[in-house]
Amino acid sequence: MKITVLNGSPKGKVSVTYNHYLFIKKQNKDIEFEEFDVAQQINSYENISEKIEEVIDSIKKSQAVFWITPVYHFTVPGQLKRFIELLFEYTDADLFKGKYATLLTTSIHFYDNMAENYIWEISEDLGMQYVKGFLAEMHDLLKTKEQNMLIQFFNNFKRVFLTDISQTKRSVKLIKNKFRYDLEKSVSVAKSKAKKILVITDYTAKDINLKNMINKFGRELKYDLEIINLNEIKIQGGCLGCIKCGFAGECVYNDDLIDIYKNKMPKADAIVMAVKVKDRYFTSGIKIFYDRSFINGHRPMNQGKHLVYLVSGELSQIVNLREEIQARSEVSKMNLVDVISDEVDNSAEMNERLKNAAKSLEYFIENNITVQSAFYYISGQKIFRDFIYRSRGIFKADHDYYKKIGYYDFANRNKLTAFIGNLLGILLINKKIRSEFLKRVREGMIMKHKKVIEKLG
Repeated sequence: MKITVLNGSPKGKVSVTYNHYLFIKKQNKDIEFEEFDVAQQINSYENISEKIEEVIDSIKKSQAVFWITPVYHFTVPGQLKRFIELLFEYTDADLFKGKYATLLTTSIHFYDNMAENYIWEISEDLGMQYVKGFLAEMHDLLKTKEQNMLIQFFNNFKRVFLTDISQTKRSVKLIKNKFRYDLEKSVSVAKSKAKKILVITDYTAKDINLKNMINKFGRELKYDLEIINLNEIKIQGGCLGCIKCGFAGECVYNDDLIDIYKNKMPKADAIVMAVKVKDRYFTSGIKIFYDRSFINGHRPMNQGKHLVYLVSGELSQIVNLREEIQARSEVSKMNLVDVISDEVDNSAEMNERLKNAAKSLEYFIENNITVQSAFYYISGQKIFRDFIYRSRGIFKADHDYYKKIGYYDFANRNKLTAFIGNLLGILLINKKIRSEFLKRVREGMIMKHKKVIEKLG
């Protein structure tokens, strides 16, 4: 019995993720686990074809694939994303048909469900059957109850692949977008330098649609675009999870991404992400760009800025990716103006959408529009709030920022609210008081709201 283990931690074996996996390995000595540190050694896999072929050969000889990875910025680290791209470049769909796959993640439960959704669908694209994974909190290995849950999870996984239990498929095969956007000759609107619009992209010469989308959007917008192509700047590597940035916001790298995050983005009024879909996500280059934003820790340093996405690819077919765009913008407290994809019928429709997006961005900027945050921000920020408060010695820069802007809004710290809540609970034990309360509670809930409306006359 053999399982191929694909370790997506940039820290390799010196990681929380790997130790959670080791716990499982020690419990299953009858299984041959063949491990590959695919994220930590991504440069080798990039440059030595024999190494990726070795992984493919291992999967072919295994009954199952075990993905293990931390969660970086809503999904898997950029290094693992790049390995997945290589895996698709070296294999055909259904090459691993009949194999089973599952996932172990470690994180603070910040959108780890999105990481699983991605691996789930990627596994199915490779022809494998996916079994629900284990999304661990970083310290679960230290708790007896969670240790038992981890054992139960893997025992179930073994049961499924050893008895060949068919799994319900959750994804559908993506229909490739064949539309070609032909950019007609047109005159740009008059330009103003009053606002700074920063475009982040990594298009190549082959990405005609994306390049033309940027050009058309720029022509319709009355502000100049500053375009940064990640393929044309110095990037030393993906985030290593070393946490050097936690104390004072310094990065172990010294490359052009530092200047973007420290100087260019803070000065921009709006950010345009011009990106393409590759293997159910954006490219690994964009993912590394996202990961490296951790130099700003858990702080919404782009708060209040306006955001537009120009996307080339099958965005409408990938629910998880559309959800991440919304969640990412909310957690960053940015104002998501529009998301434009090239999934259209003709160039005229594309022109109209881009023109409307440009005018919408101008309106948002000039009227200082603020988009209301909802569940994604509220839930994500509370996870960050609690985590930073517990880890304030390590993440000092985050802690200082959270104190400054009042992010530490713990409900149990408001003594008056706690007193009123406790008093009400005591009073409602009495049936008569409770009956009278229930008669009046609906009117009471809207009493203050009615006063606001009454002021309008």
